[in-house]
Amino acid sequence: MSYYISEGLKLNYDVYGSGEPLIIIGGITCNNHHWDLVRDQLSKKFQLILPDNRGIGKSEVPRNDYAIADNAIDIVNLINHLAIPRAHILGHSLGGAVAQYLGAYHSDKVNKLIISHSAIKFNACSIIYFEHMLLLKEAGLSPLIQATSVLPFVFSDEFNRDPKNLEEYLENEKNEEYPQSLKSFKQQFHVLRSADSSSFIQDINVPTLIIAGKTDKLTPKEDSLALLAKIKHAQYKEIHGAHVPMIEAPNDYAELVIDFLSLSQ
Repeated sequence: MSYYISEGLKLNYDVYGSGEPLIIIGGITCNNHHWDLVRDQLSKKFQLILPDNRGIGKSEVPRNDYAIADNAIDIVNLINHLAIPRAHILGHSLGGAVAQYLGAYHSDKVNKLIISHSAIKFNACSIIYFEHMLLLKEAGLSPLIQATSVLPFVFSDEFNRDPKNLEEYLENEKNEEYPQSLKSFKQQFHVLRSADSSSFIQDINVPTLIIAGKTDKLTPKEDSLALLAKIKHAQYKEIHGAHVPMIEAPNDYAELVIDFLSLSQ
């Protein structure tokens, strides 16, 4: 683990492999271990940089609420800390909203951009889902109960029908070493509710790949197609599964990322 300072916060990141830098920005509740199943595959091709977002994993929890712009500044400060001119950026879900902001306002730091399972503005299903999660956390229910309740939303029916998949996922969630605090979850939910790139999405002018899950309920492919319609130089790919391809379809997901970032443009 390594640390850097951004806006007065001590934030964690891990680095694997060598090559062109690729920074992955995770979604709400997700620390960098959510990328374990694609880590080896991606780090064979790139210098893979996995930060813990503010308030997540081993990163410090902010005192006050914050916005997408603050998450983006954290990534800019990480790039500066690593003394690299720019990086490929992959943002998933809420991290995809951060990636959109980086592509529009900090394009000098972005080589290629991947917006995965995200949206211009998160839909009602996403908001209701995270409101449900908030109620579970406020009730003090165990991590295992919380994890079980989200399965129909984040995974496909095919994934959920396999007992081995569920056993592995729930075991990992139950044994999470750095569970998110209630305060941090509320802060991230505030960011998600207010995220809206409609005023700047058309300003993204870097090579962009948009990835959608074929059965994603939280950010359905219609949300990704709306991004495609607004972003110049964008490509679009669909992947099997629902909202968390790094867990449900890690090999196919990593290949999509590698293929796009390896293209000459």
